[in-house]
Amino acid sequence: MTSRNKRIIITLVSCAICLLPLAAGLILYNRLPEQLPVHYSIEGEADAFAVKIVAISLLPGICVLLAVLSATGMSFVKDMKLLTFAAVLSIGPLLSCSLQAMILGGTILLLIASGLYSLIVANA
Repeated sequence: MTSRNKRIIITLVSCAICLLPLAAGLILYNRLPEQLPVHYSIEGEADAFAVKIVAISLLPGICVLLAVLSATGMSFVKDMKLLTFAAVLSIGPLLSCSLQAMILGGTILLLIASGLYSLIVANA
């Protein structure tokens, strides 16, 4: 397998991993509220919200775009080692998965907390 083919495979795997959080968001789509928190204050309270389709798709989409642009730019560097190429392309999936996990996880925790709160208030 040529170095070019290896780079293409690494790029495709990187893009696929970037899209995993999108798949998770689409699976949970019907269970999520219309507005998702996308930023939290220093006190841990949600202070910025986005429509759920934007909240679950924007970050993975940006990470895929960055992976493709990085791979394209690095393809012009002839003597770049494959390990360096893979390391640079691993940044997008790491960002996509970790930040999207915080967004979806925070939303799920808020839903659980509000459900528990209303359950406690209803039984009081």
